[in-house]
Amino acid sequence: MRLPSVFRGLPRTYWVLWIGTLVDRLGGFAFAFLTLYLTSERNLRVDEASAILSLGGLGGLVGSLAGGVLADHLGRKRTLVVSMAIGALVMIALAFVREPWIIAGLWLLYGLGGSAARPASSALVADIVPTADRLRAFALLHWAVNIGFAIAPAIGGFLARRTYTGLFLADGATTLLTVALIAIKVPGDQAPAPTEPAWRGMTRVFRDPAYVGFLAFMVVVASIYSQAESSMPVDMVAKGMTTQTYGLVIAVNGLLITFFSPVVAGALGRAEPPRILAAAALCTAVGFGLNALVATGPLYAVAVAVWTFGEIAMNPASGALVAALAPPDQRGRYSGAYAMSWNLARFAGPPAGGLIIAHFGAPSLWLACLIVGVAAAAGILCLSPALTRRLARQRSG
Repeated sequence: MRLPSVFRGLPRTYWVLWIGTLVDRLGGFAFAFLTLYLTSERNLRVDEASAILSLGGLGGLVGSLAGGVLADHLGRKRTLVVSMAIGALVMIALAFVREPWIIAGLWLLYGLGGSAARPASSALVADIVPTADRLRAFALLHWAVNIGFAIAPAIGGFLARRTYTGLFLADGATTLLTVALIAIKVPGDQAPAPTEPAWRGMTRVFRDPAYVGFLAFMVVVASIYSQAESSMPVDMVAKGMTTQTYGLVIAVNGLLITFFSPVVAGALGRAEPPRILAAAALCTAVGFGLNALVATGPLYAVAVAVWTFGEIAMNPASGALVAALAPPDQRGRYSGAYAMSWNLARFAGPPAGGLIIAHFGAPSLWLACLIVGVAAAAGILCLSPALTRRLARQRSG
Protein backbone atom coordinates (compact mmCIF):
# COMPACT_ATOMS: atom_id res chain seq x y z
CA MET A 1 0.00 0.00 0.00
CA ARG A 2 1.37 3.41 -0.95
CA LEU A 3 1.73 6.00 1.81
CA PRO A 4 -0.41 9.16 1.62
CA SER A 5 1.40 12.06 0.00
CA VAL A 6 1.72 13.96 3.31
CA PHE A 7 4.21 11.31 4.53
CA ARG A 8 6.30 11.02 1.37
CA GLY A 9 9.54 12.72 0.38
CA LEU A 10 10.98 13.51 3.82
CA PRO A 11 14.57 12.35 4.56
CA ARG A 12 15.47 9.31 6.67
CA THR A 13 17.12 11.39 9.42
CA TYR A 14 13.89 13.32 9.83
CA TRP A 15 12.00 10.09 10.52
CA VAL A 16 14.59 8.99 13.09
CA LEU A 17 14.00 12.28 14.89
CA TRP A 18 10.23 11.77 14.52
CA ILE A 19 10.38 8.32 16.15
CA GLY A 20 12.60 9.61 18.95
CA THR A 21 10.16 12.43 19.63
CA LEU A 22 7.29 9.95 19.77
CA VAL A 23 9.10 7.69 22.24
CA ASP A 24 10.01 10.61 24.49
CA ARG A 25 6.46 11.96 24.51
CA LEU A 26 4.89 8.58 25.20
CA GLY A 27 6.59 8.85 28.59
CA GLY A 28 6.04 12.59 29.11
CA PHE A 29 3.88 12.21 32.20
CA ALA A 30 5.43 14.44 34.79
CA PHE A 31 4.92 18.00 33.60
CA ALA A 32 1.12 17.87 33.50
CA PHE A 33 0.94 16.40 37.03
CA LEU A 34 3.66 18.34 38.82
CA THR A 35 1.25 20.94 40.24
CA LEU A 36 -1.03 18.23 41.62
CA TYR A 37 1.98 16.32 43.01
CA LEU A 38 3.22 19.39 44.87
CA THR A 39 -0.19 20.30 46.28
CA SER A 40 -1.41 16.80 47.18
CA GLU A 41 1.80 14.92 48.11
CA ARG A 42 4.07 17.75 49.30
CA ASN A 43 1.18 19.81 50.78
CA LEU A 44 2.18 23.10 49.15
CA ARG A 45 -0.23 25.93 48.45
CA VAL A 46 -1.33 26.51 44.85
CA ASP A 47 0.74 29.69 44.53
CA GLU A 48 3.83 27.90 45.94
CA ALA A 49 3.39 25.00 43.51
CA SER A 50 2.88 27.41 40.61
CA ALA A 51 6.07 29.26 41.58
CA ILE A 52 8.06 26.00 41.45
CA LEU A 53 6.49 25.13 38.11
CA SER A 54 7.55 28.51 36.77
CA LEU A 55 11.19 27.72 37.57
CA GLY A 56 11.14 25.31 34.64
CA GLY A 57 10.37 28.30 32.48
CA LEU A 58 13.17 30.29 34.11
CA GLY A 59 15.66 27.51 33.37
CA GLY A 60 14.21 27.27 29.90
CA LEU A 61 14.91 30.94 29.25
CA VAL A 62 18.62 30.26 29.67
CA GLY A 63 18.49 26.77 28.19
CA SER A 64 16.76 27.76 24.97
CA LEU A 65 19.27 30.54 24.28
CA ALA A 66 22.22 28.32 25.21
CA GLY A 67 20.83 25.45 23.15
CA GLY A 68 20.50 27.69 20.11
CA VAL A 69 24.09 28.90 20.44
CA LEU A 70 25.42 25.37 20.98
CA ALA A 71 23.43 24.03 18.03
CA ASP A 72 25.05 26.64 15.77
CA HIS A 73 28.58 26.19 17.13
CA LEU A 74 28.84 22.55 18.27
CA GLY A 75 26.26 20.87 16.04
CA ARG A 76 22.65 19.79 16.29
CA LYS A 77 23.19 16.15 17.30
CA ARG A 78 25.62 16.80 20.15
CA THR A 79 23.37 19.46 21.60
CA LEU A 80 20.35 17.15 21.41
CA VAL A 81 22.05 14.20 23.09
CA VAL A 82 23.60 16.13 25.98
CA SER A 83 20.58 18.29 26.77
CA MET A 84 18.08 15.42 26.67
CA ALA A 85 20.33 13.27 28.87
CA ILE A 86 20.37 16.05 31.48
CA GLY A 87 16.58 16.22 31.41
CA ALA A 88 16.25 12.44 31.82
CA LEU A 89 18.60 12.26 34.81
CA VAL A 90 16.83 15.15 36.54
CA MET A 91 13.47 13.44 36.08
CA ILE A 92 14.83 10.25 37.66
CA ALA A 93 16.19 12.26 40.59
CA LEU A 94 12.74 13.80 41.17
CA ALA A 95 11.45 10.32 41.98
CA PHE A 96 13.59 10.20 45.13
CA VAL A 97 13.68 13.73 46.58
CA ARG A 98 11.08 15.13 48.94
CA GLU A 99 12.20 18.59 50.07
CA PRO A 100 10.42 21.35 48.12
CA TRP A 101 13.59 23.43 47.74
CA ILE A 102 15.42 20.47 46.15
CA ILE A 103 12.47 19.82 43.84
CA ALA A 104 12.56 23.51 42.88
CA GLY A 105 16.27 23.32 42.04
CA LEU A 106 15.84 20.15 40.00
CA TRP A 107 12.92 21.63 38.08
CA LEU A 108 15.04 24.66 37.27
CA LEU A 109 17.76 22.33 35.93
CA TYR A 110 15.16 20.32 34.02
CA GLY A 111 14.02 23.49 32.27
CA LEU A 112 17.64 24.30 31.43
CA GLY A 113 18.46 20.89 29.92
CA GLY A 114 15.14 20.09 28.32
CA SER A 115 14.78 23.47 26.63
CA ALA A 116 18.27 23.34 25.11
CA ALA A 117 17.11 20.39 22.98
CA ARG A 118 14.29 22.24 21.22
CA PRO A 119 16.28 24.74 19.13
CA ALA A 120 18.71 21.98 18.14
CA SER A 121 15.83 19.80 16.96
CA SER A 122 14.19 22.65 15.02
CA ALA A 123 17.49 23.66 13.42
CA LEU A 124 18.11 20.05 12.40
CA VAL A 125 14.71 19.89 10.68
CA ALA A 126 15.41 23.18 8.89
CA ASP A 127 18.81 21.83 7.75
CA ILE A 128 17.60 18.56 6.29
CA VAL A 129 14.09 19.40 4.98
CA PRO A 130 13.62 21.55 1.83
CA THR A 131 11.79 24.85 2.28
CA ALA A 132 8.66 23.69 0.43
CA ASP A 133 8.25 20.71 2.80
CA ARG A 134 8.99 22.39 6.13
CA LEU A 135 5.44 23.28 7.15
CA ARG A 136 4.47 19.65 6.55
CA ALA A 137 7.56 18.40 8.40
CA PHE A 138 6.90 20.55 11.47
CA ALA A 139 3.24 19.54 11.43
CA LEU A 140 4.14 15.85 11.44
CA LEU A 141 6.71 16.37 14.21
CA HIS A 142 4.06 18.09 16.29
CA TRP A 143 1.82 15.15 15.45
CA ALA A 144 4.40 12.77 16.97
CA VAL A 145 4.52 14.89 20.13
CA ASN A 146 0.78 14.60 20.50
CA ILE A 147 0.39 10.94 19.67
CA GLY A 148 2.43 10.48 22.81
CA PHE A 149 0.58 13.23 24.62
CA ALA A 150 -2.76 11.56 23.82
CA ILE A 151 -1.62 8.47 25.68
CA ALA A 152 0.71 9.84 28.37
CA PRO A 153 -1.79 11.89 30.45
CA ALA A 154 -4.17 8.96 30.83
CA ILE A 155 -1.31 6.72 31.98
CA GLY A 156 0.02 9.56 34.11
CA GLY A 157 -3.34 9.99 35.82
CA PHE A 158 -3.37 6.26 36.57
CA LEU A 159 0.18 6.37 37.97
CA ALA A 160 -0.44 9.56 39.96
CA ARG A 161 -3.24 7.87 41.88
CA ARG A 162 -0.84 5.09 42.90
CA THR A 163 2.77 6.24 42.80
CA TYR A 164 4.35 9.51 41.76
CA THR A 165 7.74 7.79 42.08
CA GLY A 166 6.88 5.44 39.23
CA LEU A 167 5.58 8.37 37.19
CA PHE A 168 8.92 10.23 37.40
CA LEU A 169 10.99 7.10 36.75
CA ALA A 170 8.98 6.15 33.66
CA ASP A 171 9.31 9.67 32.28
CA GLY A 172 13.10 9.65 32.70
CA ALA A 173 13.48 6.16 31.20
CA THR A 174 11.67 7.02 27.97
CA THR A 175 13.83 10.11 27.53
CA LEU A 176 17.00 8.03 27.96
CA LEU A 177 15.68 5.65 25.29
CA THR A 178 15.27 8.62 22.94
CA VAL A 179 18.82 9.77 23.70
CA ALA A 180 20.14 6.33 22.73
CA LEU A 181 18.15 6.32 19.47
CA ILE A 182 19.46 9.74 18.41
CA ALA A 183 23.04 8.91 19.42
CA ILE A 184 23.02 5.72 17.32
CA LYS A 185 20.85 6.57 14.32
CA VAL A 186 21.26 10.29 13.59
CA PRO A 187 24.40 10.92 11.52
CA GLY A 188 27.09 13.11 13.02
CA ASP A 189 26.82 16.70 11.94
CA GLN A 190 29.01 19.73 11.68
CA ALA A 191 27.66 23.11 12.65
CA PRO A 192 27.60 25.78 9.94
CA ALA A 193 30.73 27.91 9.92
CA PRO A 194 29.94 30.90 12.17
CA THR A 195 30.11 34.30 10.54
CA GLU A 196 30.34 36.19 13.83
CA PRO A 197 30.88 35.49 17.57
CA ALA A 198 28.16 33.47 19.26
CA TRP A 199 26.62 36.11 21.52
CA ARG A 200 26.83 38.83 18.90
CA GLY A 201 24.84 36.52 16.68
CA MET A 202 22.24 36.16 19.41
CA THR A 203 21.90 39.93 19.73
CA ARG A 204 21.33 40.06 15.96
CA VAL A 205 18.25 37.92 16.49
CA PHE A 206 16.86 40.57 18.84
CA ARG A 207 17.73 43.38 16.43
CA ASP A 208 15.30 41.92 13.88
CA PRO A 209 12.14 44.05 14.45
CA ALA A 210 9.64 41.84 12.62
CA TYR A 211 10.95 38.74 14.35
CA VAL A 212 10.89 40.37 17.79
CA GLY A 213 7.28 41.42 17.20
CA PHE A 214 6.41 37.84 16.29
CA LEU A 215 8.11 36.59 19.48
CA ALA A 216 6.20 39.09 21.64
CA PHE A 217 2.85 37.83 20.41
CA MET A 218 3.99 34.24 20.89
CA VAL A 219 4.76 34.99 24.55
CA VAL A 220 1.16 36.12 25.01
CA VAL A 221 -0.35 33.07 23.34
CA ALA A 222 2.04 30.67 25.08
CA SER A 223 1.14 32.21 28.48
CA ILE A 224 -2.45 31.23 27.78
CA TYR A 225 -1.39 27.70 26.84
CA SER A 226 0.59 27.38 30.08
CA GLN A 227 -2.67 27.46 32.05
CA ALA A 228 -3.56 24.02 30.70
CA GLU A 229 -0.89 22.40 32.89
CA SER A 230 -1.03 24.74 35.88
CA SER A 231 -4.33 26.50 36.58
CA MET A 232 -6.73 24.26 34.65
CA PRO A 233 -6.15 21.08 36.72
CA VAL A 234 -6.48 23.09 39.95
CA ASP A 235 -9.73 24.64 38.73
CA MET A 236 -11.11 21.24 37.73
CA VAL A 237 -10.26 19.63 41.07
CA ALA A 238 -11.84 22.59 42.89
CA LYS A 239 -15.04 21.90 40.94
CA GLY A 240 -15.13 18.31 42.23
CA MET A 241 -13.35 16.44 39.43
CA THR A 242 -10.49 13.95 39.97
CA THR A 243 -6.92 13.91 38.68
CA GLN A 244 -7.93 11.04 36.43
CA THR A 245 -10.70 13.18 34.91
CA TYR A 246 -8.17 15.91 34.23
CA GLY A 247 -5.87 13.36 32.58
CA LEU A 248 -8.67 12.17 30.31
CA VAL A 249 -9.81 15.71 29.45
CA ILE A 250 -6.34 16.95 28.57
CA ALA A 251 -5.79 13.77 26.54
CA VAL A 252 -8.49 15.09 24.16
CA ASN A 253 -5.86 17.58 23.02
CA GLY A 254 -3.49 14.82 21.97
CA LEU A 255 -6.22 12.65 20.48
CA LEU A 256 -7.50 15.42 18.22
CA ILE A 257 -4.00 16.27 17.10
CA THR A 258 -3.35 12.59 16.45
CA PHE A 259 -6.33 12.33 14.11
CA PHE A 260 -6.25 15.75 12.46
CA SER A 261 -2.59 16.85 12.21
CA PRO A 262 -1.84 14.94 8.99
CA VAL A 263 -5.05 16.26 7.44
CA VAL A 264 -4.24 19.85 8.44
CA ALA A 265 -0.64 19.46 7.26
CA GLY A 266 -1.91 18.59 3.80
CA ALA A 267 -4.65 21.22 3.83
CA LEU A 268 -2.39 24.11 4.83
CA GLY A 269 -0.22 23.47 1.80
CA ARG A 270 1.59 26.70 0.95
CA ALA A 271 -0.62 29.03 3.00
CA GLU A 272 1.17 32.04 4.49
CA PRO A 273 2.24 31.26 8.11
CA PRO A 274 1.37 34.71 9.60
CA ARG A 275 -2.31 34.43 8.71
CA ILE A 276 -2.39 30.86 10.01
CA LEU A 277 -0.90 32.10 13.29
CA ALA A 278 -3.54 34.83 13.71
CA ALA A 279 -6.39 32.34 13.26
CA ALA A 280 -4.71 29.93 15.67
CA ALA A 281 -4.35 32.62 18.35
CA LEU A 282 -8.06 33.39 18.07
CA CYS A 283 -8.94 29.71 18.59
CA THR A 284 -6.70 29.68 21.65
CA ALA A 285 -8.41 32.72 23.15
CA VAL A 286 -11.91 31.33 22.65
CA GLY A 287 -11.02 27.84 23.86
CA PHE A 288 -9.55 28.94 27.17
CA GLY A 289 -12.22 31.60 27.61
CA LEU A 290 -14.86 28.85 27.54
CA ASN A 291 -13.43 27.44 30.80
CA ALA A 292 -15.25 30.24 32.62
CA LEU A 293 -18.58 28.69 31.59
CA VAL A 294 -17.99 24.95 32.13
CA ALA A 295 -18.06 22.74 35.22
CA THR A 296 -18.02 19.13 33.99
CA GLY A 297 -15.43 16.90 32.36
CA PRO A 298 -17.24 16.62 28.98
CA LEU A 299 -17.67 20.41 28.72
CA TYR A 300 -14.02 20.99 29.60
CA ALA A 301 -13.22 18.54 26.79
CA VAL A 302 -15.21 20.74 24.36
CA ALA A 303 -13.18 23.79 25.42
CA VAL A 304 -9.95 21.83 25.00
CA ALA A 305 -11.07 20.85 21.49
CA VAL A 306 -11.48 24.50 20.46
CA TRP A 307 -7.95 25.57 21.46
CA THR A 308 -6.53 22.31 20.15
CA PHE A 309 -7.44 23.22 16.57
CA GLY A 310 -5.52 26.43 17.07
CA GLU A 311 -2.54 24.47 18.28
CA ILE A 312 -2.68 22.09 15.31
CA ALA A 313 -2.19 25.05 12.98
CA MET A 314 0.06 27.20 15.17
CA ASN A 315 2.99 24.88 15.79
CA PRO A 316 3.87 23.98 12.19
CA ALA A 317 3.25 27.55 11.01
CA SER A 318 5.60 28.88 13.70
CA GLY A 319 8.28 26.32 12.92
CA ALA A 320 8.16 27.02 9.20
CA LEU A 321 8.22 30.78 9.79
CA VAL A 322 11.25 30.62 12.10
CA ALA A 323 13.14 28.36 9.68
CA ALA A 324 12.38 30.66 6.74
CA LEU A 325 13.36 33.89 8.48
CA ALA A 326 16.65 32.63 9.96
CA PRO A 327 19.94 32.80 8.02
CA PRO A 328 21.44 29.25 7.74
CA ASP A 329 24.23 29.95 10.24
CA GLN A 330 21.71 31.44 12.70
CA ARG A 331 19.02 28.74 12.64
CA GLY A 332 19.88 27.45 16.10
CA ARG A 333 19.79 30.91 17.63
CA TYR A 334 16.56 31.97 15.89
CA SER A 335 15.00 28.69 17.05
CA GLY A 336 16.43 29.30 20.52
CA ALA A 337 14.86 32.75 20.67
CA TYR A 338 11.51 31.24 19.66
CA ALA A 339 11.85 28.53 22.32
CA MET A 340 12.76 31.27 24.79
CA SER A 341 9.42 32.98 24.14
CA TRP A 342 7.60 29.83 25.22
CA ASN A 343 9.81 29.41 28.26
CA LEU A 344 9.22 33.01 29.24
CA ALA A 345 5.53 32.17 29.13
CA ARG A 346 6.11 29.04 31.23
CA PHE A 347 7.94 31.21 33.76
CA ALA A 348 5.38 34.03 33.91
CA GLY A 349 2.13 32.25 33.02
CA PRO A 350 1.66 29.74 35.88
CA PRO A 351 2.27 32.16 38.78
CA ALA A 352 0.17 34.82 37.06
CA GLY A 353 -2.66 32.32 36.69
CA GLY A 354 -2.27 31.17 40.29
CA LEU A 355 -2.39 34.74 41.59
CA ILE A 356 -5.48 35.59 39.55
CA ILE A 357 -7.27 32.49 40.84
CA ALA A 358 -6.22 33.20 44.43
CA HIS A 359 -7.37 36.84 44.41
CA PHE A 360 -10.15 37.04 41.82
CA GLY A 361 -11.28 33.47 41.12
CA ALA A 362 -10.90 31.12 38.18
CA PRO A 363 -13.57 32.77 35.95
CA SER A 364 -11.54 35.99 35.95
CA LEU A 365 -8.49 34.09 34.74
CA TRP A 366 -10.35 32.55 31.81
CA LEU A 367 -11.87 35.93 30.86
CA ALA A 368 -8.36 37.43 30.89
CA CYS A 369 -7.18 34.63 28.59
CA LEU A 370 -9.96 35.48 26.14
CA ILE A 371 -9.15 39.19 26.09
CA VAL A 372 -5.38 38.97 25.70
CA GLY A 373 -5.69 36.13 23.19
CA VAL A 374 -7.95 38.17 20.91
CA ALA A 375 -5.53 41.10 21.23
CA ALA A 376 -2.62 38.82 20.22
CA ALA A 377 -4.52 37.58 17.16
CA ALA A 378 -5.12 41.18 16.08
CA GLY A 379 -1.47 42.03 16.65
CA ILE A 380 -0.27 39.14 14.51
CA LEU A 381 -2.57 40.28 11.71
CA CYS A 382 -1.06 43.77 11.91
CA LEU A 383 2.43 42.26 11.70
CA SER A 384 1.50 39.92 8.85
CA PRO A 385 2.47 42.23 5.93
CA ALA A 386 6.01 42.74 7.27
CA LEU A 387 6.53 39.02 7.86
CA THR A 388 5.10 38.11 4.45
CA ARG A 389 7.48 40.54 2.74
CA ARG A 390 10.40 38.95 4.60
CA LEU A 391 9.30 35.50 3.50
CA ALA A 392 9.03 36.63 -0.11
CA ARG A 393 12.57 38.07 -0.01
CA GLN A 394 13.94 34.85 1.48
CA ARG A 395 12.29 32.74 -1.22
CA SER A 396 13.49 34.97 -4.05
CA GLY A 397 17.01 35.18 -2.62
